[in-house]
Amino acid sequence: MIKSARTLSQAAAALTAFTLVVLVLSPQVHSPQPAAAVGPATFVSSSGQFSNPSRDPESSGNTLAMFCIRYATDTPVDAVGSAASIQSTDPGATNEIRFGRVPTTASTCYPDARDSSGFIFTGQTAPEIVDDYFVLARFSHSNQQIERGANHATLSTEITFRDPESGALVTTNPVYTISLDETQDGTVNPIPGYPTVAQCQYDVPENYQETLSGILVNRCADRITISQDAPVSFSLGRTVSSLVDISGFASVDPITNECDASTATADSSGFTRENSVTEFCLLARIAPGSIAVETTLDNVDDQSFDYRTVEVDQSSATLAATSNVHDISVATAAGAGTASVTTAEPGLYTIADLTSGLAANVTASSFSCTTSGDTATLALSGTEYLALDSGETITCAIRYSAPASVSASTLPPTGGAAPPLAVASWALILVLVGAAVYQGATLRIRSDDVR
Repeated sequence: MIKSARTLSQAAAALTAFTLVVLVLSPQVHSPQPAAAVGPATFVSSSGQFSNPSRDPESSGNTLAMFCIRYATDTPVDAVGSAASIQSTDPGATNEIRFGRVPTTASTCYPDARDSSGFIFTGQTAPEIVDDYFVLARFSHSNQQIERGANHATLSTEITFRDPESGALVTTNPVYTISLDETQDGTVNPIPGYPTVAQCQYDVPENYQETLSGILVNRCADRITISQDAPVSFSLGRTVSSLVDISGFASVDPITNECDASTATADSSGFTRENSVTEFCLLARIAPGSIAVETTLDNVDDQSFDYRTVEVDQSSATLAATSNVHDISVATAAGAGTASVTTAEPGLYTIADLTSGLAANVTASSFSCTTSGDTATLALSGTEYLALDSGETITCAIRYSAPASVSASTLPPTGGAAPPLAVASWALILVLVGAAVYQGATLRIRSDDVR
């Protein structure tokens, strides 16, 4: 389906030419109920496979060969780990890539590949929600003492969602790059033949020191980063393009084996302790969009203007409101102001004006929405909704107007009649997208020709 090219400005123009539409919120309480929306709960399962290991050039510019690349699936990598990339595509499967030779013996692989470094990916088979994210997978870095390992590997995934409107399964196949910043361990004090590392590259709790044969050694944490190779769009619900955005790591509680939301990082990177295997919950989300409101005033005093966007349930025949609500407050200065929500899930939204305290002669004289994407709105059964895609910004502009004050210079001579002044004696209490029906709202139409 294609979004309607019609914008809300057309609807607003039709309303303001001869009539003023007033939506009055009744005393009933609007209580959105949790329902199907485009969000973390639509996630179903994931799988991932490793390939294309590569190594960064040395400081001299030379790129040295990697050693001991081995793969395995579902069972721990051991001496029989395969040199061929044969990995499972089943949802929930565990796949591994291991690399690096014994540092003290040239060209020798560890007999047990679990003693080498590597990446481990275990897919999910059910939604696991951490704050506003879903757990895409359990991802582990085996951080061991090796030589000639890999710094990068490709992670090819298949992620399945359930469409919030039809209930059908939808799959997407984003590809990511796993990058390892292998930091330098070394002795704290200069010792012939050993590198000296007075301070680790990253100041993180995963660093530690140990004493070996009377020598104090810094064990410096490595950094893992995951980046998406190219955006991959797919559809959930009505024409909502979505991108799977890996948004961070969370550690795994060693007792409960659950993801610890309090440790979630703000970006898609994490640190791992030397000589250990560190497991993370790989956090992802359907990349959000933004809804902005621009407010301008004509002959109206500056104040705060309040708006609310509510996502609707696309699986509901009536497109009932969900519990996904965003409030936007615009404080105007010199007759204008803008505010936005930048974390709105892709989906269909209504937008309401909840501003209170306006003078009786203030009206909303115009309302229109534009977009940085394709089109701002989608018309369904005569009602227009904001149709927000991943990465899109929809901007709704609303103008409030009041009649200009009558100055002394325009007053008639003493005893004369005052010039006629048409004054709208009602206020716009609630504005919804197009003619959207809001639960508990009634529509009143005044046919006065206000000029």
